Amino acid sequence: MSSTSRSSHRIATAHHQQQLAMIEAVDEIGRSMDDKWGVGRLPRLVDPITAARFARQVHKFGQACWGDELGDVAAHAPAMVRAYQALDRMADAAGHQPIPPQQWEFEIPEGLVILVRHSDEIGQVQTHGRKGQIWSLEEIAKLVRLHPLLVQVKTHFPGATIEKTRPGRDVLQAREDDLASLPF
Repeated sequence: MSSTSRSSHRIATAHHQQQLAMIEAVDEIGRSMDDKWGVGRLPRLVDPITAARFARQVHKFGQACWGDELGDVAAHAPAMVRAYQALDRMADAAGHQPIPPQQWEFEIPEGLVILVRHSDEIGQVQTHGRKGQIWSLEEIAKLVRLHPLLVQVKTHFPGATIEKTRPGRDVLQAREDDLASLPF
């Protein structure tokens, strides 16, 4: 490879890295807005004219990303960031509420369990009139730390899943002792 082609390759690589950095910055603010307002919800919280302008900017940015011109991405990436920030301010000013914390739900024999990311989100959970337990990931982490054997299994066997659990012998023995004292 000649020195001219190496130099061109370095410039192209540097341009590509700059484009990726700008695209990642837009993706990051887009994800944060989706986390706050709900996926794709933010443009619906502003007036239709502003929503249409936002849609046009999204289209222009998408076209710039598919192109190979650093200048196009450099022009449209900051505009996308500003557009997200403007819609966020407008939604706040209009009194719209962010979505409740992300929550996951599952059933256990004892009933409904709702899982949230952070303990401070527990009070924001919407149960929609259902009764259930609400746990945070921090609480789950504390429980996981109480079972170092499971942690070792997950560490040594990446991708392994827990399919079934059984109580230990001491728990089974205690159950049998409790049942033996029954009069029937």
